[in-house]
Amino acid sequence: TAKADQRGTVTGNILNPATPYTDQQAAEFAAGILANSEQPGDALERMLRQVADHPAFGRIAQRAAKAAVIILQRGESPSPLDVAESWASPRTNGRPPAA
Repeated sequence: TAKADQRGTVTGNILNPATPYTDQQAAEFAAGILANSEQPGDALERMLRQVADHPAFGRIAQRAAKAAVIILQRGESPSPLDVAESWASPRTNGRPPAA
């Protein structure tokens, strides 16, 4: 079994194939590893790239991972709702012509 000597250092086999993780355990494990990396955002993007190309994941999961990578690469941008609301508000091109 694996044990932590100090924060960020693990000794032993943390991926014991004799004892498969539940979905919940695997998700918590992956999130904990990513959160404790030097650059969690970069680690998340790298993991998503791995998921996008890994044959163990289905087509839908791979497409979702690819979409998430694209979103992460875009950085901060307005949400689709913000864009739609901005187009819905009336726009003017200056003062109306005199009658």
